[in-house]
Amino acid sequence: RPVAFRGSLLFFAIADLSQIDPMYQYSLQMFTGLFRNAILKSEHPEDPNDVAKRIDLLNDFFTYMLYQNICRSLFEKDKLLFSFTLVIKVLQGDGKVDDTTWRFLLSAQAPKIRDCGMSKPTEPGTEWITNQMWSELVTMSEGLAAFDGFLESFVAHAAEWQKLFGSETANEDPLPDGYSDRLSMLDHMCVIRCLRPDKIIECVQTFVSAHFGQRFIEPPPFDIEQSFGDSNLSTPLIFVLTSGSDPTKDFLTFADAGGRKVSAISLGQGQGPLAESLIEQGTSRGSWVLLQNCHLAASWMMKLEQIVEELDPATVHKDFRLWLTSMPSKAFPVSV
Repeated sequence: RPVAFRGSLLFFAIADLSQIDPMYQYSLQMFTGLFRNAILKSEHPEDPNDVAKRIDLLNDFFTYMLYQNICRSLFEKDKLLFSFTLVIKVLQGDGKVDDTTWRFLLSAQAPKIRDCGMSKPTEPGTEWITNQMWSELVTMSEGLAAFDGFLESFVAHAAEWQKLFGSETANEDPLPDGYSDRLSMLDHMCVIRCLRPDKIIECVQTFVSAHFGQRFIEPPPFDIEQSFGDSNLSTPLIFVLTSGSDPTKDFLTFADAGGRKVSAISLGQGQGPLAESLIEQGTSRGSWVLLQNCHLAASWMMKLEQIVEELDPATVHKDFRLWLTSMPSKAFPVSV
């Protein structure tokens, strides 16, 4: 059950990525395939009867394996967000994330549980406190349990807080009046969100590293050989294109080095039947098929989805692989 529970948390973490980009959609078939590989490849404890150790090893191995695989399909700007999402989902599953604190970190909103009754200070030396900053500090102090009395302390130690506000290392510096020792890492991030939102990325990196390790903030470079090694004949491999990028040369070089025969076609109007023919030949002969620019054949994507769903490992040649390239498109099928 602990392994299944961790797996469910991780699956919903990757399912949420579709809210960022329509191409960030991952099928349950892909997920379960990775999970099976993790069971086979993960380390076993010295004592075969040590079930608890085996569970820990499998959970750690699969979590990082999933991180590596998903990172390959993400744009660089989204990789740290994915790491943060993984950590938060796991901590939420363990009951270690306060929902109100998490909501405030995301939106600067929180239900009011106390009334601080304080106005923005106007004394000399407090001009650096902006209206937006004060508004968020009030919401945080009135809505989050860990910040009872925070506003009073903030005003009393305004000069110290100003130093933090102007620091180049605000995300690392200790908080005035001993608040570094009183607050959790997530609470600390809420403070930085109010004072120095430009430092949140560094805070997220520290948070992820503290809970999952440094390797989860160092995305692996794209490795087409490793991607192929983790693939199977019934799940296509997809290159998500950006303007000016073309992985075709690298792909063909990799295929040629492995002695693979490749049939390629650039999709567009009327190319669907030819693509179907190439896939049929590939599944019987064990060749690779490259379908380029799938975003230009949106109307054919449902047919592609049907073809992929009908790929049967019992009848398809074991060396067959289907490779796709596409710009981000909402028409791209989830199951593919």
